[in-house]
Amino acid sequence: MDDRKFRRLELWEVDDLEPAVVDAATAAGLEVLDNAGVSPLEARMAQFNLEGADDRGVLDNADDLESVGVSKSHLAAGQLASREAMRVIERLAPGRAEPYLTLGIAAWVIEDWDASGADPTKV
Repeated sequence: MDDRKFRRLELWEVDDLEPAVVDAATAAGLEVLDNAGVSPLEARMAQFNLEGADDRGVLDNADDLESVGVSKSHLAAGQLASREAMRVIERLAPGRAEPYLTLGIAAWVIEDWDASGADPTKV
């Protein structure tokens, strides 16, 4: 998939789906993020930081996500976008939406962001 097509947003765990279904689901997820004013990188980093905090055992209080680098609004937008992508997959390919579908971004995006400080997925 051309990772520029959806501003570097990718869906992971969808290798067995038709490209048109993946494109429709990715577009739906991106629309949710855009409506929330959250970039694909911001959504992915929120999820990544949440998983990292959990792995390190520092996620004692879900009400205090900000203290471990998790933006609640970015996390919520990413989760909503993922659910919308799953709904589209279920509509277009019944029985094929995986409960563990993940919103991702192209790997080089984080490297560019680290090097420049600019979010290449932002509108």
